[in-house]
Amino acid sequence: MSWLITLWLLVFSACSVSSPTEPVCEPTRNPMQGEPRILCVGDSINNSPPGYYTFLSRKSRMVFISGGQAWQLDDAIASFVVDGDTHVVVLIGILDVLSPQYCNPPRDCRTAEHLASVCSKIESLGAKPLVATMLPLNPRGAFSHVSLEGLNDEIRGLGYTVVDFSALGVTSQDFYDNIHPLPALQARMAAVVDSTVR
Repeated sequence: MSWLITLWLLVFSACSVSSPTEPVCEPTRNPMQGEPRILCVGDSINNSPPGYYTFLSRKSRMVFISGGQAWQLDDAIASFVVDGDTHVVVLIGILDVLSPQYCNPPRDCRTAEHLASVCSKIESLGAKPLVATMLPLNPRGAFSHVSLEGLNDEIRGLGYTVVDFSALGVTSQDFYDNIHPLPALQARMAAVVDSTVR
């Protein structure tokens, strides 16, 4: 029986979701007990292989929302935070900017409003929310002309601890595509999170 319990803990240490009710789980590091445990949630940037959470120095797991919009995370966040999660890094909103037609209602994404709601729910569940600014876009990608500073300013004004990914300098060599970071950039993202978690 003990080996079954151990296997269950390993398999369910980190999850991604194709829908809010259908998690697909991935393994993560297993440091010593008593350390902070970080849950990284948001859009597919969180799941860009291998996932920036794998570079964190603390115990971590990840859940990403297929569709990747803030209203979806607002609906689902209460089911993702579990006992033992001490900090929750929220990185979502880029697709609200790039694909507002999929927001609910369409083109009225209310991203900052949903992020504030997500953070409030995280607090009510006993964890500390850390809300991330948007990672810069690939400067040679199809969306290089899109400005994210308006959303980033709203995120900074929410009143929660900010993980400032927007300050990371990037080149086209840092991305798989238009928005998804390669491992070297993911490692730098993790360093920002590590420096923010106290």
